[in-house]
Amino acid sequence: MRVYQPVFGELPAQFDVDIEARQQMERGLRAVEAGTVPPCPVGIAVAHYIAGQYYIVLFKKTESGWQSYLTFNYRIEGPELLTTKVYEQEQREWAGPWEVDLPQPLYERFFAGTGRRVYPGTDAAPLDSAVARENEVWRLDGPRVSLGTFVALLKFAHAQVSIRPPDTGDGGLAR
Repeated sequence: MRVYQPVFGELPAQFDVDIEARQQMERGLRAVEAGTVPPCPVGIAVAHYIAGQYYIVLFKKTESGWQSYLTFNYRIEGPELLTTKVYEQEQREWAGPWEVDLPQPLYERFFAGTGRRVYPGTDAAPLDSAVARENEVWRLDGPRVSLGTFVALLKFAHAQVSIRPPDTGDGGLAR
């Protein structure tokens, strides 16, 4: 794997990817060989890539090296990001890419009108649940989205402050 173009952040010229994922799979295989059943399928949520293809991949630095965010292995075709599995090699159960789910503010800013609300609307939060609009989750519909728009979304989300102080109001003080 090589980096074609970083969206943000820096990576070394060479690095080993997903050491932790491989170690987890090895532990699962050893458990099966020992006659026990691991709690999850051995290859659950392991990112897979097809040689010669381009992908959007998000990495985080861990103690053992670089780990990819398992839901971000979206393949790129020309100016589009594929959000569905196309090739036979991509048809693995328990492996991405999965649908693109976004918090409502990001959905409205970048992809309004191209998806459907999924939360609330599930068993965990029925549609009539009282959920703040910014906590709604929207799923993009369709097998592909604009790569340029998706990259703009990533850059925007990355630049946002992740910790915000609570809105405490005026504390009852008159102005």
